[in-house]
Amino acid sequence: MVIAGYDDQVSVFTRVFGFAGQPAAVAAALAAFWAAASVAVAVVVVTGAVVVVEEDVVVVEDEVVVDDVFGLVVVVVVSADEWDQGWLINRTEPTTMTASPPMMREFRSSFFRRTRLASAAFFRSRPARWRARFSLGTARHPTCTRRGTSPGALASPVVPLLVQKFGGTSVGDADRIRAVADHVARTRRDGNDVVVVVSAMGKTTDELIRLADDVSTVQPPRELDMLVSSGERISMSLLCMALADAGIPAASFTGSQAGIVTDTDHTRAKILEVRADRLRDALAEGVVPVVAGFQGVSTDRNITTLGRGGSDTTAVALAAVLGADACEIYTDVTGVFSADPRVVPDAHRVPRISFEEMLEIAATGGRVLQLRSVEFARNHHVPLHVRSSFTWEPGTWVVEEDASMEQAIVTAVSHDTSEAKVTVTGVPDRPGLAARLFRALADRSVNVDMIVQNTSLHGTTDISFTVPKLDVAASVQVAESLSGELGSTGVTFDDDVARVSLIGAGMKSNPGVTATMFETLAADGINIDMISTSTIRISCMVRTEEVERAVRSLHQAFDL
Repeated sequence: MVIAGYDDQVSVFTRVFGFAGQPAAVAAALAAFWAAASVAVAVVVVTGAVVVVEEDVVVVEDEVVVDDVFGLVVVVVVSADEWDQGWLINRTEPTTMTASPPMMREFRSSFFRRTRLASAAFFRSRPARWRARFSLGTARHPTCTRRGTSPGALASPVVPLLVQKFGGTSVGDADRIRAVADHVARTRRDGNDVVVVVSAMGKTTDELIRLADDVSTVQPPRELDMLVSSGERISMSLLCMALADAGIPAASFTGSQAGIVTDTDHTRAKILEVRADRLRDALAEGVVPVVAGFQGVSTDRNITTLGRGGSDTTAVALAAVLGADACEIYTDVTGVFSADPRVVPDAHRVPRISFEEMLEIAATGGRVLQLRSVEFARNHHVPLHVRSSFTWEPGTWVVEEDASMEQAIVTAVSHDTSEAKVTVTGVPDRPGLAARLFRALADRSVNVDMIVQNTSLHGTTDISFTVPKLDVAASVQVAESLSGELGSTGVTFDDDVARVSLIGAGMKSNPGVTATMFETLAADGINIDMISTSTIRISCMVRTEEVERAVRSLHQAFDL
């Protein structure tokens, strides 16, 4: 239940709050006018409250009324000048009057045009339970997480603003682009506003990188970003053309045009700020913005890219800044599964998963969502909906954890073959040496994951850690360059390792998961090399040739 008020001077939202009131007098008056189907617009003054009824719209000043059709209403408080222009009536005596439909349409048009231009930051500053988006005549209840769900007996109105991201396979050729355009058009016809984010078509990015390899062995990061960012520009332009053909006005925006400002770390930049004014203007004009994912502009005004899967992060960032109700991630799978279906054929789709569980899955080999996009969604409370662009069926919702519900002990089994183990041997067992090693790795932007330090023997120890295989050379170089300072005796690496992980929010309150995991792997003759844990995850490093067998055994052992 939402009340929205305008400031007389600046015409932006000055307050958004809610309360649960249903005065009997207003309810009775409403019931009488619902029965008068011939009345296009009715204004009722009852004990100082103004109620406007126009077909499916109920607008109330100073009170909130729940109707039987939508369950929720938008409550509008306008300036005195606006009431003077045809809406100021005797508020001390019960009375009724009829206003012309054109007057109401203009009033509504002006109101919602200005709401679109209001700052999304204002909405995020309000208590979460009272955040809501607006559409013509309906407001989304703050506890509704998606279409088709409702709190209690309340109906679930149409979600008014969606960010839809389409991956490379979803826009892989002309037919797929037309299918995406048709889907966006259907979403618009359902009454939603849409912002679209696209990846490069199919394997375009891989082809561009291959061309770079063919041309030169030296690839300056700035030039590589300029090259690979062109793929998304092709996709956005073609999709806008397909939308125009479907009768939907659309405009394409590069990352810089969309206001995505990043740091200066080329090929894996991080978003610092999103200045989405141009996107808000496009939405206010009824235009679908189509944004090139994966890219932005740095603080020194160079094109940057966000790393593999960066289009997910683009979509979530825009959803957060624009105050979208949900961010839909369309890919070639129907959602998040309990294991990789290519490894475990009977893996099932998980209909709902928490941000924390999704973070662990993304960090341990799940390739459905980029890790940074899930972090962004969690930090900014953006519900994610992972869906298939080939079947369009409902997929997996990634949302806040529901503390009132029992959590599954184990939600999924993930595996990752993209990491390698680096070992620094014979390190003197003295304070500060490990800190010196890992600070040097961080300065080279090497992301270290699992770390194991052996028990000191004769005053020395071995330090083992895992890094992405792409960073093995840099890691070995750093460790070797520090051998004199550290006093280490050698550096080795092993890229024939893989990680298998159990993820589940229920682990926090259910003992025995670790024992069952180790017993299952031992029964299959699978040796564990390294172990890492969090409150909702257990990871083991095993040999690469054994990891798929480990996934299947654990999936069966925990009845997933």
